[in-house]
Amino acid sequence: MTFYSPNNFKNGRLIFNRYRKTDLLIFSVALVFSLSAIIISINVLKIYHPAILVLESIPAGFALFLIQPLNVYHNFLLYGICVKSYLKRQKKYKWEGIYNYEIKKE
Repeated sequence: MTFYSPNNFKNGRLIFNRYRKTDLLIFSVALVFSLSAIIISINVLKIYHPAILVLESIPAGFALFLIQPLNVYHNFLLYGICVKSYLKRQKKYKWEGIYNYEIKKE
């Protein structure tokens, strides 16, 4: 599929000309989860291992990756939704051609 869109396509409906409300909601929930996990592990559980801190910051990093802009699909989240819906769609096509049976006579 090839889409052509102007440079300012959908800029008026987006926050900071880039993000939808659901994008910011997904990122804020992941960020709050990651920060609270890091705070709990450092202050309450007294765990200072860097691998644990990196592991706890993965949800925020993944959410940040999902909301990054991508050409026509707006961001990686919507691209993934489009790919998923395409793969789940039924791909049986009716053939409406012409049968041509000719008997060759020699």
